[in-house]
Amino acid sequence: MSLNSQFSLALELSNIFPIRAVVDSAATQFLKLARDLRRSGSDIVVEADLAAVFGRGVISSMLEDKFRNAVKLQTFVPLTREGEIRLDSGPGPTMHRAFRERSYFATVVQLSLLAWMQPREQLAMMLSSCMTKRVRLGIEGASDPGYESIFNTLAACSSQSSNFAWSFYVQQVEAMLRSSFPEYKFHHDYIRMSDTLLSGAMDYLYLVQSLPEQRKILVSNQLGCVTLVVWAHYALGLTVAITHRTLPDNNIIFGDRGEPQVIITWQDCRDHTDDPNHNYRIMCKGPQPEILLLDQDMSVVLRSFPDEPRSHTGMRGMVHDRHALLGYGTTFLHRLFNTKYITIDNDPIYEDSVKLITALAIHASSRLDRKFDSGCRGDDQFKNLPRYEIQLEVWRVLSSSKIIFGGTKHDPAGIASYVEFFSNSVLSNENLPASFSSTFKKARPPTASLLEGLHLIDQIQFLARVVLLFAFVVDVEGCAEMPIFLDDSLLSMRLEMKRVCSRLNTRVAVAPETVFYGILQLLSDDTKLTRASCHDLHEESEFLFLCSDFGWSVFLDTIGDKDPANVKPHLVHVQKGVPTNSRTNERKLRISDGGVFVTTLPRIFHKPPVQKIAYTPRAVAQVTRRDEYWTSKIRQFELTIRFMVEISSERALQKFDLQTSPTEHWVTCRSMHRQIWETFLTPPCEHEAEISPQTPLNLGPDALAIVGWSNQAESTGDGPYPQRIVIFLTRGDARLRWLAVQNATEGGGAPELEDKRETALRTADCCEKCALEHISSFPGRWTLIL
Repeated sequence: MSLNSQFSLALELSNIFPIRAVVDSAATQFLKLARDLRRSGSDIVVEADLAAVFGRGVISSMLEDKFRNAVKLQTFVPLTREGEIRLDSGPGPTMHRAFRERSYFATVVQLSLLAWMQPREQLAMMLSSCMTKRVRLGIEGASDPGYESIFNTLAACSSQSSNFAWSFYVQQVEAMLRSSFPEYKFHHDYIRMSDTLLSGAMDYLYLVQSLPEQRKILVSNQLGCVTLVVWAHYALGLTVAITHRTLPDNNIIFGDRGEPQVIITWQDCRDHTDDPNHNYRIMCKGPQPEILLLDQDMSVVLRSFPDEPRSHTGMRGMVHDRHALLGYGTTFLHRLFNTKYITIDNDPIYEDSVKLITALAIHASSRLDRKFDSGCRGDDQFKNLPRYEIQLEVWRVLSSSKIIFGGTKHDPAGIASYVEFFSNSVLSNENLPASFSSTFKKARPPTASLLEGLHLIDQIQFLARVVLLFAFVVDVEGCAEMPIFLDDSLLSMRLEMKRVCSRLNTRVAVAPETVFYGILQLLSDDTKLTRASCHDLHEESEFLFLCSDFGWSVFLDTIGDKDPANVKPHLVHVQKGVPTNSRTNERKLRISDGGVFVTTLPRIFHKPPVQKIAYTPRAVAQVTRRDEYWTSKIRQFELTIRFMVEISSERALQKFDLQTSPTEHWVTCRSMHRQIWETFLTPPCEHEAEISPQTPLNLGPDALAIVGWSNQAESTGDGPYPQRIVIFLTRGDARLRWLAVQNATEGGGAPELEDKRETALRTADCCEKCALEHISSFPGRWTLIL
């Protein structure tokens, strides 16, 4: 049906059946809001259930202004030139509603805070559990929308409010604790919220806020205290006191000097950092905190306590608070070097650590090769040759380090000396810089097992892997505000990235999805993605080429319409925004390859190749049309790309009895990425790459030219061809070259043969003659794509 016919039909229906005109206006607006929220991934009922709890709070006026100003900025960037999906950054339906209604604004602010500080899956489970308890207690209006629904709403809140960085307030709390509390050392347990603490805070904070003179909150120990202080003081404007016998005046006050509404008792706890068998992150052992609601006479009104009082019951997994990429490593090091004793901010250990980590990343970047799928290319004896090295420029590593260690001095000469050091030595406790040993001697009491207790080498190698990962980002400066996990407790990078940072001069083969999933691990707390990056790909992740979380998207370089030689498969893009359908405003956090279609090749490919001693570089066909087909699924968008191909009408090809009608061919972004990963790019030459269309070139006895872009005949009974090199005539048509790459890597050549052809792609700065000569110097059988 034509567009004119569709418009006429719509006009006729609206005239004859004016249904919308008789619908109540309020109901219409309600349905529109419900649809908008569902398109964004949230739900109007779930948001109402959560607002019934969190909407009772009143957000601090100072924080409210900062929050509104930070999250109100919107940008819309098309993902591809011809597609209907764009990357939307800033407020969506949930946030727009929050701007209009104060209770929903309070809800979004607090959910944004909690999702920033706690793993979202664990937070959704805890919130569902707490809301179920409220239902069982018979609290009026209580309801439980369920884990899955809460998780989706948390994801929507996170993506629409990620411009507001809660890490600033976390650092404010930690700075106050360090300056006021001589015994303070950072523990991750101070970030983690237990079920009990969350359950009590969900009601007690608002009771205290509404009756500040008559109600107080008492928390029995410091576990979860950093999150609670940010929530109670900075978000809700309450005065919080932390009390301990060693503190001046026994208190640290957050707020005015009046009577505190929230009191946290700092308890002495047993420290395990001297025991190398214990992970450095699990240091503060003790029971879950109890949370009490008191009246003005300090009598207990309500009490929340653990169902099982044993230590750490209900503490779900490890904690994950976040930090912007800018200064991420600086904060990480400050936490690391303040877990056992206090290390002053200008201690040389910080600058030496940055030199050490950056040099380790640079050294590792020079020892990476592309890893092919097993069995895809036959014998692996050629896979470690220089032609398969990953060419990662040193300046990219330095740029990554400068962002990640923002605020810390970078010494190029010092970094260079460390790079030289790593060419002959493996990092160990024995060859750390002198500043490390001198700093550790300041510990009271000094301890020989301190390095083991901190797992220091592991942490240095972890930060080197983070620097190395973000060196693969096309524009690392552009993602300085990207919020990523500040802890590696659940981050198990792929094995090859671990080996390259811990072994001496060992080359490591990197799988095509390693960098993509490595960065996603730092951004997203989706456990399916975490498992995919640690082990075999999850079935839902196998075709994924874009993933978004916390308002940022990570995607492969094959998105868009570019020549395959210009795609850098080892690089990824990180950009602010959530995939959104520009027509419907539907939002999804993932984009995957679409369905698989059977491509019908023209009859030309069943004919003999050009059997001559010379050939004319040209394209024997052209892609006349490129269409993108977008599909919306439950959890993701899917994209499939169609090329329409027409065979050239030149006389030299008429004798092959060609199929002249256009044929359609389908390609997908994830498969294109894997195919170009397995393709060798010719190096530049000193000659002019452009030649006259009529200039013939010698083939030589070891090569032949195929009239087309597929060697399908080799696997259909007409081959294999005896020549070592098969040349595809695709010169000058970027899209046809994509089809050639697809056919060369996926099909053509008898798959049962161990010497299946490898694929080479001519680049624009290499002439045809040099491309052939260069490929001829390699052993094995090859397909050369012009």
